[in-house]
Amino acid sequence: MTQDRDDDELQDSAPTLIREPAPAVTAISMKPPGQGDPAPTPAPPVLPKREVKLRAISEVGVKLAPPGGFGRLAPPRDSERARARQWPRAVLAAVAVIGIAAAVTMAIWWIAAWTG
Repeated sequence: MTQDRDDDELQDSAPTLIREPAPAVTAISMKPPGQGDPAPTPAPPVLPKREVKLRAISEVGVKLAPPGGFGRLAPPRDSERARARQWPRAVLAAVAVIGIAAAVTMAIWWIAAWTG
């Protein structure tokens, strides 16, 4: 019984919070009088829809490639020529890699011999 009585006393003595409505927000403009937003721009004019015209290929005037020729296409690649061009590049790259490896090896050997 005493516990029920203490709970009732606590609930009665607890403050009740009453919220007041927040005041309305007012905006104050810092612009000088008469300088507002410019007049709204008029809507852009509506363009008419285009009509689709179907035409035959003969009307367009595309010239066909002559028989046996490639027309606007490039000729096929000659793989023999491509390999002949790449061979000197590969040899030069291999020589450069071997030279750099030899220089690094010599530098390490010299530093190791010099430091003792």
